[in-house]
Formats: sequence, C-alpha cells, structure tokens
Amino acid sequence: MITATKLQSAYNALYTQVRRYIWDFETVSALADLEVETYQAFPDMEQLSKKLAAFKRFVSATDVLREDEDMKKAFDDFEELVDSEDTTLYANLKSFQEVPAV
Repeated sequence: MITATKLQSAYNALYTQVRRYIWDFETVSALADLEVETYQAFPDMEQLSKKLAAFKRFVSATDVLREDEDMKKAFDDFEELVDSEDTTLYANLKSFQEVPAV
C-alpha cells in the first residue's frame, strides 16, 4: 500500500532537484500537471504515471538526467513509487473531535 503522503514526499524530493534549473514553459506546465495529480487526496495512479512520463520526456530532452545524479535518483525514486506493483493507495484523513457547545 502506498500512502498519499509518501507519494507527495517523493514528489517534493523530485521538485527540490527540478527547481535548481531553469525550464521552458512546456516543461513547467507538465510539472504543474504532475503536481496537481500528485496532491489529489486519491490520485489516479494511471494518470499520475502518464503525467510523470510526459514530464520526464521534456526533462530527458535536455542533458540534466545524464549529468545530474541527484536528479536521476529523485526521478527513479518517484517513478518506482508510481509504477510499483501494489498500487493500492490510501490517505491518512484527519479527524477532529467536536467541542460541545456551552
């Protein structure tokens, strides 16, 4: 089982590496699509995989993945989570206790 927070944490690690570079509009747009899908309460893993592949295609057009080991590792870690065999996803939902009115 994959937690939504673990998926978001892996995305954050990838984003930390991505933000060290200047990207064109299409790449930033693909990154935004990936982020929106990642931060859904229950992301569609198939759509997430497609959006990750689209973003990776833009990044692969540059030399960044070949030259930056940290970026490659962050991509690999996120991709491993998205493409894992166990795609059962759950989110930790916060519960609040109601305060009695006086």
